[in-house]
Amino acid sequence: MEFAIQFTNTLFDLLSIAIIARILMSWFRASRHGRLYQFINDVTEPMIRVAKKITPRTGMLDFSPLIALIGLDIIQAIFIRILLQI
Repeated sequence: MEFAIQFTNTLFDLLSIAIIARILMSWFRASRHGRLYQFINDVTEPMIRVAKKITPRTGMLDFSPLIALIGLDIIQAIFIRILLQI
């Protein structure tokens, strides 16, 4: 059981790091054709897409990565709670 909890925590931590990396890469002139950029974009795009659907438009600011991070934390807490009940 402890392995499943640790695995879940590690998985969600890696997804959060990927979203933060995507945010940082959007601030700098990173090559959008590089393998690292493509990998991070492919991993985070489904979460960001869902967050964009529920986030109101705020002009130039995009809060969807923040909403995705909050959503990941909520889902992680739910998974951990379920694993603890098993």
